[in-house]
Amino acid sequence: MEQSYFVITKTVPGTVIFDLSPITNTEQHRIIKLTEKMPSTRLPKDWALGVFLKVEVFDMYKKGIFTFDNPDEVTKLAIEEQVYFGDKLEFTPRSKDYLDKILTVLKQAQKNQILEYLAKDRDLVLSIAQEHLDELSNGTISLIEKETGKQIRIEEE
Repeated sequence: MEQSYFVITKTVPGTVIFDLSPITNTEQHRIIKLTEKMPSTRLPKDWALGVFLKVEVFDMYKKGIFTFDNPDEVTKLAIEEQVYFGDKLEFTPRSKDYLDKILTVLKQAQKNQILEYLAKDRDLVLSIAQEHLDELSNGTISLIEKETGKQIRIEEE
């Protein structure tokens, strides 16, 4: 059964804002704002497919700034509705729990996985570490600072 709604969820810290139009009426616009308090929103399918129409918004999706609850289904629909050309996406959409996975790895001080995430998403790991500094061990903080060359803790005098 075809979904009539899709949930879109931000996968980065902070606020995500973008302008979206439905595929049925591109003159109509809606500002989508995803925040820490409201990281997801439910969109009718014609609005969700609007992600594929606007280059800037599609680039945000590609970069993993947000994702869908069912990316395979929305991709299939985009191909059927001819708003995306190809038989599959040229990237793998980020999972909704990607931030939680990184935070768990940081909290558990899993060095090899921290290094893997730093290699893939350096700025995102830095951002998460800064937001959760009081929850991380000194060893984890030192590793991140050493590998990135960025100071994330502020020394108090």
